Amino acid sequence: MVHAIKVQQEAKVIIRPSSITIKRGSRSTDQKLKVLSTKELINQEDDWNTYIELYPNNQKFDGSFLFSCKDVIIGTPEKKVISFQLKTNIRGPSVTYQKWIFKVRNFRTKKWESLTRNKKKSWTWQVLSSKHISTNNDDEEGIHSFNDYLDGKNRMKVRLYSNNKKDNLNVDYMAIILATTTTVSPPTPLPTPSSKQLISVGDTWTYDLGGSFDIQSYNTKVVMIDLFDTTKDQIKSIQNDGRTVCCYFSAGTWESWREDKSEFPSWVIGKDMDNWDGEKWLNVDKNVVKSIMKKRIQLAADKGCNAVEPDNVDGYLHETGFSITSQISKNYLKFLSQVAHDLNLLIALKNSAEIVNAMEPLFDFAIVESCYKW
Repeated sequence: MVHAIKVQQEAKVIIRPSSITIKRGSRSTDQKLKVLSTKELINQEDDWNTYIELYPNNQKFDGSFLFSCKDVIIGTPEKKVISFQLKTNIRGPSVTYQKWIFKVRNFRTKKWESLTRNKKKSWTWQVLSSKHISTNNDDEEGIHSFNDYLDGKNRMKVRLYSNNKKDNLNVDYMAIILATTTTVSPPTPLPTPSSKQLISVGDTWTYDLGGSFDIQSYNTKVVMIDLFDTTKDQIKSIQNDGRTVCCYFSAGTWESWREDKSEFPSWVIGKDMDNWDGEKWLNVDKNVVKSIMKKRIQLAADKGCNAVEPDNVDGYLHETGFSITSQISKNYLKFLSQVAHDLNLLIALKNSAEIVNAMEPLFDFAIVESCYKW
């Protein structure tokens, strides 16, 4: 018996302040709290619309920020927060002139724990990163559970206060970074295709994308045909002879002759593809493109194809009119693979030799054009 081995996946979750309460002092009222979501300012830059200003008003400033964690799964064996830290971008007086101190509330001990404070720089933007507070194991002395830092509404509370009334403070960015770990089991293996569906090393191939459908000439194990130009009955007749049918479609270009061409909005259609009239690159990073390709793979399943061959998935090597990186292409290929496997279809990786090692676990076989020539 083979036992599935559970693995741990680590991730970071960014929590931004949802509200501010000021006990002493005040803040600029025409600056929204949402400006703290993005770090935008460096050095002596000054854009009033991108930060909030805090005023002691002739007394020591004292305020607190709440961070809602209600969407973070906590307290389960599968996922937990192992540590957190505060990051903020501030501008104000030097610490030797006035201290601005950040602390976090421990609701179990009912105490404030130190995070960070301003530095020696005066009135220049500086990013502060607190120490990591471990919440991995509440059985060890000095190490707490993440629940200790949550109030009854699953919110964290960060206090910010000054030690005197001498000056103001500007805050451009603030966030709590949660380090999480999730214990997951490997996905359930897909059903093994029938013997007629398997494609093996050494199999012979017929590549017929011209729409001729000359079934008498298909004397090979695998037959590659065009998804749109071949009917369900034709595919069935090929399979009746014991052959595997792989259905071709372009997953990376718009083709002027396809029946679904009008479903692509103009803003996802890019530059002309070299040497192919009526064919233009697509922005495969857009959901509308993925939605159309999902329909095409579903069409392949409905027609009874054994496998699909999505072509032109190497846009990262070409001038597409979009910023298609290899990582974007990898994400797109992962999507196509998942859709195909969910429909119990085999899927081929077309060309894309530069990323084949990363994609190999997700695909059932590969097709490389002109490999002898190049």
